[in-house]
Amino acid sequence: NDMNMAFLAFRNMGFKVTEHMSMKELVLAAVQTDGELLAAANDEMKADKEVVLATVRHYGLGLQNAADILKADKEVSLAAVANYGWGLKFASSDLKSDKEVVMVA
Repeated sequence: NDMNMAFLAFRNMGFKVTEHMSMKELVLAAVQTDGELLAAANDEMKADKEVVLATVRHYGLGLQNAADILKADKEVSLAAVANYGWGLKFASSDLKSDKEVVMVA
């Protein structure tokens, strides 16, 4: 199943995972180590605010792989641009013109 494949893949990549971790826990462990891995996550994880925040807090460009609804979330976009100003490129059009978001970027 997908969970077993994900578990084995993460383990083979050197992540510290256990058989009892949920898919969300696996993805959180991965993106906190390498934010680019959000691109490989399923749509459910890309729309999970906790997962996306964990990504963009240390890899601002990870916003490009987030679900559109989270690109429009001010907290998520602020975290992304606080990490890397160019992350603003991937925020929603409304947030690209938000004074607070732009100033943080």
